[in-house]
Amino acid sequence: MSSSDRIELLIDPGTWNPMDEGMVSMDPIEFHSEEEAYKDRIDSYQINTGLTEAVQTGIGQLNGIPVAIGVMDFQFMGGSMGSVVGEKITRLIEYAANKLIPLIIVCASGGARMQEGSLSLMQMAKISSVLYDYQSNKKLFYVSILTSPTTGGVTASFGMLGDIIIAEPNAYIAFAGKRVIEQTLNKTVPEGSQAAEFLFHKGLFDPIVPRNLLKGVLSYENPREATGRIVCANCHLANKPVDIEVPQAVLPDTVFEAVVRIPYDMQLKQVLANGKKGGLNVGAVLILPEGFELAPPPPDRISPEMKEKIGNLSFQSYRPNKKNILVIGPVPGQKYSEITFPILSPDPATKKDVYFLKYPIYVGGIVKKIVRKEKGGYEINIADASDGREVVDIIPPGPELLVSEGESIKLDQPLTSNPNVGGFGQGDAEIVLQDSLRVQGLLFFFASVILYKSFCTITLGISHNRRNGKKRKWEWLLNSDGVTFKRGENQQQQQNCEAEILSVILRGLEEALRLQLWHLIIEVADRRILKWMQSDHISMLGDRMIEKKIDDIVPYFLCISVRFTKFRD
Repeated sequence: MSSSDRIELLIDPGTWNPMDEGMVSMDPIEFHSEEEAYKDRIDSYQINTGLTEAVQTGIGQLNGIPVAIGVMDFQFMGGSMGSVVGEKITRLIEYAANKLIPLIIVCASGGARMQEGSLSLMQMAKISSVLYDYQSNKKLFYVSILTSPTTGGVTASFGMLGDIIIAEPNAYIAFAGKRVIEQTLNKTVPEGSQAAEFLFHKGLFDPIVPRNLLKGVLSYENPREATGRIVCANCHLANKPVDIEVPQAVLPDTVFEAVVRIPYDMQLKQVLANGKKGGLNVGAVLILPEGFELAPPPPDRISPEMKEKIGNLSFQSYRPNKKNILVIGPVPGQKYSEITFPILSPDPATKKDVYFLKYPIYVGGIVKKIVRKEKGGYEINIADASDGREVVDIIPPGPELLVSEGESIKLDQPLTSNPNVGGFGQGDAEIVLQDSLRVQGLLFFFASVILYKSFCTITLGISHNRRNGKKRKWEWLLNSDGVTFKRGENQQQQQNCEAEILSVILRGLEEALRLQLWHLIIEVADRRILKWMQSDHISMLGDRMIEKKIDDIVPYFLCISVRFTKFRD
């Protein structure tokens, strides 16, 4: 597939803007062979392919996402990397770093171009150096796509430096070719040992994605199913759940911690870039409610304790318009099996679509990759013979199934030719976005009740004694500031005291209602109060109150928590 065809496949129509099209090689070391001069060969390939060099670089949109993309073309001198190819890729990376946009490089190369000698080899170090600044210093995201063939200096440099490395099915990927190895070492190279599928199982890169699915995988809209679970093709691999810990409730515009714990098996190893075996990498996808996002600068909003927990981790939004979906990884699993996300809660006062509610949070832990799913494909039910548990795996369209009905499968066994291995697991939690005014109002309410009971204790005492056969009136004993009043003896003083007490209660109730605590009062209202209200015992708060709706009176009595009742002889 030519580079122009790949650009047409990946980039939205009308958005492609090429860079450095006029940059051509000038035969820097004046290389001449017995067959044809290097400059003449360059001219010949330019005429045959319509390209100026073995790579096209530019800016475009991938399903609406602005990206910087470089596509190598094997038809131009075997996609070999000379000084011009290296310079164009370097400028592309620098542009992406300045514009803070994702970077994609599609590799198809036989390696460094021998006609330019050591200048070609220098491009490996130059590109790797600018990639280090792009990834480590600018904290930006680079996706490397390995097509057939990807060999030599490209494999040994930027081809294997992607944050996510994707390979096409059956792609030939190697440093030295089969013939070179056999002639140099006088050993036979096993058939298929340099194919993408074999190298995938050795941990050399992440997923294998068919060409027709590549654009959808690179720009998947939302890594979450309708149920809220994170998309996962081979969820039977999730033998251990991922734990997430968040506060039960947070206030608006507050930075808090979301701690994700990923099960990590230190006995499992992967092949590192130097050929040695090392520990697995881990990562996580954290799906927050709409409005929640990664805590932005200034850094003083993040406490020193939280900074220490975060360490040197770099978090990234899943898409520019999906700031509530955060991605981290791959990072060393032995060091970062527990990942702390600094999260900023939204403020409903400034965001119209955010409310004071309880929200779900979903997290998926991954080992070595991020799994995405397209519509369609296969649905596979798998029963765990050990405990009878059943899971359903959704397989995206394109891959070939490697299992059949009735077959026994083992943990981490791939189901398709495009397996998403790595022990993917997921968990969920809930968090409440709490209104600070309601919290303050509730505290005020409880404080007013405590103060009221402390300084003004009302005692209803009933004396039903008969003296000399004469019936006496019911007595009210009102203890306030140590003064006792009796009905009929000093009724004016008693009424004044009752009015003062009632005034305090009404002010507390008014403040509670002003702070929107009405629904809180209603929720905990005792049905016995309502029943009592409907009985013959009528509130002494006045006949004017009884004419109101029962729903309005119930919280009144709940607030004061004391029954004022008019008794008769």
